[in-house]
Amino acid sequence: MSTNKPDPVAHMSDLHDSEHKFELAMAKQRAETFRWMLFQTTVIIGATAGLLKLFGC
Repeated sequence: MSTNKPDPVAHMSDLHDSEHKFELAMAKQRAETFRWMLFQTTVIIGATAGLLKLFGC
């Protein structure tokens, strides 16, 4: 008699693939956040330098 139980090995493989995709997405998100923070920091430093130069400090 055959049963329709899912293959646990195949299920674990799918789970591993999903975890891998999630980790890649998180790494991509962290890199994007880091780039945005670096951009903001650069703008703030540039604006501060411009204001200091404008006011002769």
